[in-house]
Amino acid sequence: MVCMNKLVSFVIVFFFISSFFVCTFSSVSAARLIEDSWRLKTPMSQTRFSLGVVAVDGKVYAIGGFTNSGYLDLNEQYDLVTDTWTTLTSMPTPRNDFAIVACQGKIYCMGGITSNGNSWFKCGVNEVYDVVTDSWSTKASLPFNGSGVTAHAADGKIFVLNARTLYMYDPSADSWTEKTSMPTIIMSRLSFVLTTATGDKFMVIGEFQNARSSNAEAEPNL
Repeated sequence: MVCMNKLVSFVIVFFFISSFFVCTFSSVSAARLIEDSWRLKTPMSQTRFSLGVVAVDGKVYAIGGFTNSGYLDLNEQYDLVTDTWTTLTSMPTPRNDFAIVACQGKIYCMGGITSNGNSWFKCGVNEVYDVVTDSWSTKASLPFNGSGVTAHAADGKIFVLNARTLYMYDPSADSWTEKTSMPTIIMSRLSFVLTTATGDKFMVIGEFQNARSSNAEAEPNL
């Protein structure tokens, strides 16, 4: 009889434990199905393309861009919680197709295409936005004038890749250093991503001049 009571107790406990895991699993599965979807959110105040977008401290920043009326200096912040946009201090140099990267809580906008009123041209402007003070400052220009370049931050430094040439920007010293160039030249469709959690390697993928090459790695000497 004692053994039977123990068996019954075990069965009851097992039933509750099994039910718990089944319910938990079902809830997680349902959440994933719900989250794996698209939702339309509040649009930006200005229709534009070739702008810079980056996230800092849970907010999304949409900066610059181009419309039929010209180059933009617009700087907007999107709040994911309230689904609202806020217009912030404008970027000093209206432009599009520039490199944008967040580093140590600040947003760097580098290079791009702008206009002097008569014609467009590629620039090497390096402007940084402080998200805390809502202010801009101008830093040391890129070593080149370019558009369509891309940038990534690692260990407090910013790495900018132009075709095959790699440059490192040190925000604390406000200076540029040329690093080892990539073996092949990128023609278009550039992807420049950080590949390891330690931040010691970048993977570059794009359309290369050499048809036999499909990708390459650049290892910054930090």
